[in-house]
Amino acid sequence: MAGLTLYEKLDQIEHRYVEMTAELSSPEILNDSANYQKLARRHSELSQMVEKYREWKQVDKGLAEARQMALEADDAEMKLLAQDEEKQLTERKEAVERELKFLLHADRRSCNCE
Repeated sequence: MAGLTLYEKLDQIEHRYVEMTAELSSPEILNDSANYQKLARRHSELSQMVEKYREWKQVDKGLAEARQMALEADDAEMKLLAQDEEKQLTERKEAVERELKFLLHADRRSCNCE
């Protein structure tokens, strides 16, 4: 994954997680106990990171909406509310980004991917 941005890496991880979810219900994997256990373990390891990445995307979407609302607000009070929401979401986004970086780093260490 060298040369990829954090979010490109997380997109790849999310994509792989979705693939793994489907694989876990395939007859080939269900009939192979060793592979099933290995896949299930890795799927479980990635679940927290994928959930946090999905949260980040949701916060990012809300942030874009708050910014748009602040730009389009005719009313001073609405503009202020939108700006306040934008500030809160910016802080939340930064916190989630820190958590994602920590989870990604921990995952790389645990799977010897570095």
